Amino acid sequence: MIATLVATPAFAATGFEDHSGLLCWAFLGLCAMIVVGQLIPAVMMLLGAAKGVMKPNEAKEHHA
Repeated sequence: MIATLVATPAFAATGFEDHSGLLCWAFLGLCAMIVVGQLIPAVMMLLGAAKGVMKPNEAKEHHA
């Protein structure tokens, strides 16, 4: 009983303090731009491959 009266609750932090400077955010932005720059050609290649698979093969039509 005494232990419940003596125990104090743990207080969570009231806010999030970000000590990252402008240079850190600029670096993260550069990393994000590199990732997006790599994703665009990859998606275009994937769509081109999907179109190539879905398109009927013209070589077979000419030889038939």
